[in-house]
Amino acid sequence: MTAEHSHQALDDQTRRLVGALRGRVLEIGAGYGENFDILPGDIDYIGLEPNPKRLDELAYEAERNGHPTPPLAAQAENIPLPDASVDAVLGTMVLCSVRDTERVLAEVARVLKPGGSYVFVEHVGAPRGSWRRAAQRIAAPFMRLAAGGCDPVRDTESRIRASQLEVTEMEHYDLPGALGVSVPFVAGVVTKPREQ
Repeated sequence: MTAEHSHQALDDQTRRLVGALRGRVLEIGAGYGENFDILPGDIDYIGLEPNPKRLDELAYEAERNGHPTPPLAAQAENIPLPDASVDAVLGTMVLCSVRDTERVLAEVARVLKPGGSYVFVEHVGAPRGSWRRAAQRIAAPFMRLAAGGCDPVRDTESRIRASQLEVTEMEHYDLPGALGVSVPFVAGVVTKPREQ
């Protein structure tokens, strides 16, 4: 698959996964509201964003897209919502820059209703021992400074798989990166088990 086709495949997958969200949806690390163009208009949307500089723009974009609930000014490690209070959680390019991935995934599981889903699109660390992993390690200090604490070497996929959430779907992609080094991505859905 060429880089162009891989990028298109990831875009298509993201649109499909995000477009399937229903009910009350929490978006962690919502940024400026970049996903509103692919989020369904009929969901009950709640945005969560830790960066105070982005909150006004997020609130404006949410309102403009028919979602009047004010965004939550909080980190994903401490989501200020009750247990089992949302049908779905969305995160795109979030887990690379959080302080504690395991804590975020535990919080996602906590706020999801049983049977609820976490939809994610994340870039991940390349396989250990590979030259791409070495390139990611070299780039890591610069990425942390330039991209809000992003850690390109983080083993996000293994942390998702080790969480309380069950993998429903997970696809892998390689997108073109700096200096011709492709960047591995994962996109998919994990689900909170239904109570027995």
